[in-house]
Amino acid sequence: MTDRILIKDLLLRTIIGINEEERIEKQDVLINLILEADMQKAGASDDIEDAVNYRTITKQVIGLVETSRYLLVERLADE
Repeated sequence: MTDRILIKDLLLRTIIGINEEERIEKQDVLINLILEADMQKAGASDDIEDAVNYRTITKQVIGLVETSRYLLVERLADE
């Protein structure tokens, strides 16, 4: 069974844009993610080791977005 993990309204800053003036300073980007995962084992076992760590996922997204540079929003979304 596939479950959904929602990460909503994650406000980050990154270099994004195609124009030179857009790429001078980091801009705000608002991230909303829907991730799919099978969490049946965690639900059955009630064991934290079987669960998805939301904090780890969020930190990975933050690290990726804030240390990268993008020309297009579509490229950021594809990451």
